[in-house]
Amino acid sequence: MSIIKWHRLPVTLLELSQSCLTPQATSASRSLPIRSSPRGQGHAHRHCSTTSTPSTTQKPTKLRFAPSPTGYLHLGGLRTVLYNHLLAKRLGATWALRIEDTDQTRFVPGAVESLIKTLRWAKLDYDEGPYRDGGNGPYSQSERKHIYDAFLQPLIDVRPSKFQLRTRTDPHLTNRTPTTQSGKAYHCFCTAERLASTRKLLQKQGSNATYDRKCLGLSKEEVQARLDQGEASVVRFKSSSGGMTQHDLVYDTITYPSLPIEDFVLRKTEGLPTYHFANVVDDHSMGVTHVLRGEEWLPSTPKHLSLYSALGIDPPQFAHLPLLVNQDGSKLSKRAGDVRVEEYIDKGYEPEALLNFVALMGWSPQATTSTNVDASGQEGHVLTMEEMIKRFSLEGVNKNRSTMNLSKLEYLNREHVKLKLGEEEGRKEMVERLKANVEREIGDAKKTDDPVYLGQVIEALKERLHTIHDIPRLGRYFFSPPDYTTALARQMAKSVPLLIYRTSCSSTLKLLRGLAHLGTLRPTGETLSSTIELLQTLPDEAWIWSSETHPKMIETLNTLVKPGGSSKNVMTSLRQALTATKVGAGVPMTVLTLGKEESLARLQHALEERAGE
Repeated sequence: MSIIKWHRLPVTLLELSQSCLTPQATSASRSLPIRSSPRGQGHAHRHCSTTSTPSTTQKPTKLRFAPSPTGYLHLGGLRTVLYNHLLAKRLGATWALRIEDTDQTRFVPGAVESLIKTLRWAKLDYDEGPYRDGGNGPYSQSERKHIYDAFLQPLIDVRPSKFQLRTRTDPHLTNRTPTTQSGKAYHCFCTAERLASTRKLLQKQGSNATYDRKCLGLSKEEVQARLDQGEASVVRFKSSSGGMTQHDLVYDTITYPSLPIEDFVLRKTEGLPTYHFANVVDDHSMGVTHVLRGEEWLPSTPKHLSLYSALGIDPPQFAHLPLLVNQDGSKLSKRAGDVRVEEYIDKGYEPEALLNFVALMGWSPQATTSTNVDASGQEGHVLTMEEMIKRFSLEGVNKNRSTMNLSKLEYLNREHVKLKLGEEEGRKEMVERLKANVEREIGDAKKTDDPVYLGQVIEALKERLHTIHDIPRLGRYFFSPPDYTTALARQMAKSVPLLIYRTSCSSTLKLLRGLAHLGTLRPTGETLSSTIELLQTLPDEAWIWSSETHPKMIETLNTLVKPGGSSKNVMTSLRQALTATKVGAGVPMTVLTLGKEESLARLQHALEERAGE
């Protein structure tokens, strides 16, 4: 197997201006396997000189996120765009959204719209891109053919060529006139059948090459004549086979081995560029200075660097991010439902929690005095966007692949729900989502038009939630009357002695108003009747919902338990009467959230249901 070697060098946040190409690394190296290129381009090859030095020194001024519209955004893509966003905001840079749709056979209708919708949900606002022109559009590669043609022709020309590239926004590079290496690209007229037979022949001969350069020696006149006749052709890059070394902002110094000549395609028969050529041209023409992308693009980097060299332009700085993997070490797949961001949106996860989750998959924040501790006893790293921006650096990005741990996400989501409940905008946003979810899941839901009540329901259940979409299951009784006829409700009622059940319910009716003669209360019809009548005459002010009343309610209800008695029996009785289910908020919080009228009505109804027993 071919090997990419990387070597540790010290890199600080403000040393991002180090050269993308560095001298050959020292012998003390560790290896990282080359992985297949996601575009099916095989292993990394060398196409430019082995060393280079930087012509400018600068911090990042522009980053970009450049997905392909081949489906929905997945967690790996969300992490990549988040890291771009964090670094840009941390350093006062900007980032662009670019749609890389040169492969029209893989284009999924609606994917671009879905992507933009997901980015808005995550509050990751790009500075320029579709629907937000920053002067570097169009922002879809399928609309930029004229730009690629202008960059490609000088590579094909056999005479020395200088041409004015579109100026970059980087002031260090404005008005540069690079010298293109002429004759670095050529037309190839080989058919698919010939290419297939050539590969088989080369393989049979023991060669690792994929093309025999049959069309490289065609004269300019012969090429033009065949083009005039309408013969189909691609444009190939004349590559070389030597090794190369590159400096990466995550993996440090990477050594790429010498590999067989490939002469990869720059422009396809239909006239559109390949990913590699379009990627290089777009990053340069849009002024991108730093590229953060997945580890799977490491094998493609030599192709890109060789194209920068051939075009006579400086490459951006590269930072490759380790892959996200499943528990078994396999790569996350777009085909798996649990890696699509939209799956997590549909499940009701908070955007802040999901961003916090993916940020920590491959990044270790600087040490803090945080007191947030997750279920495993480790620092929870519950981070808001502002905190992540303040603490993010590429120095903290790990080289090791990160494993999905959904229990961590559940912990983070609960913590972010609590944080958002304390913020006006966050609480409002969750309430709006809860309203839509409850109305969708519970057809006869009550009080969904009361935002204050909806917020109280979230407060009541916040310790038991994975997401707010759990509320229709855990707290259905907050929106519809309890059904005492279900098997579960009947089982709960029968699990408590009837006398205790009646005493618990009737005593609670009295205690909720702070009546002083609990000790004389007995479960007689006369006592229940007079208690309910008295409770109905008490003022509404005593039922105002407040978190401060919660401990008082706990203390009050605990007095229902007689010396030597069972608190379980008492609370089971009240829970059955109020909710008719075993799961949900605690009884005191349930009473406070339901309020005076509803609590009294349910207690009375429960007693009436069992009056004849």
